Amino acid sequence: MIDYIKLNISRSLSDLINLDFFEHINLETGEMRFYDTAKHKNLTIIRKGDYIVLEGSLHKYHNDGKHNHNDFDYSMLIQTVDNLCQEIQIKTEESYLQNLEFGINIIVDFDPTDFLKNQVICYKGQKPTYSGPRNGKGYLLEFEQYNYIVKLYDKGRQYDLDEKILRFEFKTKKMVFIKNSGIKILDDLKNLSRLKILRDILLKIFDDILICEHVQNEIISEDDRELYLNGINSTYWSNLLPDSKT
Repeated sequence: MIDYIKLNISRSLSDLINLDFFEHINLETGEMRFYDTAKHKNLTIIRKGDYIVLEGSLHKYHNDGKHNHNDFDYSMLIQTVDNLCQEIQIKTEESYLQNLEFGINIIVDFDPTDFLKNQVICYKGQKPTYSGPRNGKGYLLEFEQYNYIVKLYDKGRQYDLDEKILRFEFKTKKMVFIKNSGIKILDDLKNLSRLKILRDILLKIFDDILICEHVQNEIISEDDRELYLNGINSTYWSNLLPDSKT
């Protein structure tokens, strides 16, 4: 499902008539900042001269800015994009994606936080670049790469839900990483075949995450025990990587 987007809507500048922009002033110096912002539900629109970007979660926007823990299917995405364009009067073919986040909510029968702390070892042999609380609730593992970030976290605890939800998501830092998907403008998010390419990217990334199962030491041989103990240690895998950056 598509979540966060950062969208260059500069070409729709003259059409943004339904937004109230606010100037930003440095309270210490009285200096006026060189940008102003507007809010629309959970979305933020930043204007710097003739340059305008919109950013925020489309999934939350669909839910009136409240949450993104429910299903957000293709038909909902289409409806959301159409509503957004109508409400703030932008054109899908003139709105260019600069960042994109997509992922999936997985309903599980185990504790996602316990799973993340004890069973997710590494991504492509690399330790998490961050592990710990997510905004004070739940637990987050983050693997930051040069062009993208992989995240896994406890979505259920984030929203104090009874349901156990494991969130797995991918966020671009540079759109070049997903250039083969053909997704460049907002209108491309309505193209099902291109969305399927994003799905394949997500599955490939998940395949590169090393997950261990709990094994009782007494039922495996000494040699296998040594191999197992090495395998569940993220440092063991990171030490096998070449010194050059990936």
